[in-house]
Amino acid sequence: MIASYTPERRKTLHVALDFVLTPAQRTMVRELVRLEDPQGPEPKAEALLYWIRLNMPRAAARIDAFLHPRD
Repeated sequence: MIASYTPERRKTLHVALDFVLTPAQRTMVRELVRLEDPQGPEPKAEALLYWIRLNMPRAAARIDAFLHPRD
C-alpha cells in the first residue's frame, strides 16, 4: 500500500519529479503507472514515486537527494 501524502508533501514531490525527470520520462512514468489500472483515477505523485523506486533506481536516488539534501 502506498502512503498518502499531505497536499504540501505532494506538491514538493511534484517539484522533485519535475526537477529530476525529463518531460519525456515524466510522460513515460505516468503512462506506465496508468496502464496498471486503466480505469482508475489519475496516478498521484506518490504512486509515480513508488513505480520509479522499483524501476528507475538512479532517478529514485536523485529524487531522494533532492528531497533530503545532506549538509
